Amino acid sequence: MKIFLAVCLLAVFFGASSAVVTRYVCEHSRISINCGNHKINVLCAAYGRSVPYSSRCAGSASSPSLSCLAQTSISKVNQLCDGKSSCSVDASNSVFGDPCVYTYKYLQVTYECVLN
Repeated sequence: MKIFLAVCLLAVFFGASSAVVTRYVCEHSRISINCGNHKINVLCAAYGRSVPYSSRCAGSASSPSLSCLAQTSISKVNQLCDGKSSCSVDASNSVFGDPCVYTYKYLQVTYECVLN
């Protein structure tokens, strides 16, 4: 998980040519991205958990897994959003699988809007 996040940070730092946006939604919610007349360029996506409940998306488990990531995160978000002007993605196990059972997860997406 830490290696993946480091790669995401490098991709964002070196690959972004315009304003980069990072957004997250809690499990069972939907993220909507709209770039208007531009196209979405997904830089990074992660479904799982890497921070405590007190930092993001509070859950009820007493000791949540803090190092879980759905391996399909980037490919699923790319499939649904990359190159489109708008998209919506559900933060759910039905989309990404369940990388950490009994842990309340979130979807984090880093993207930029680029010219067509």
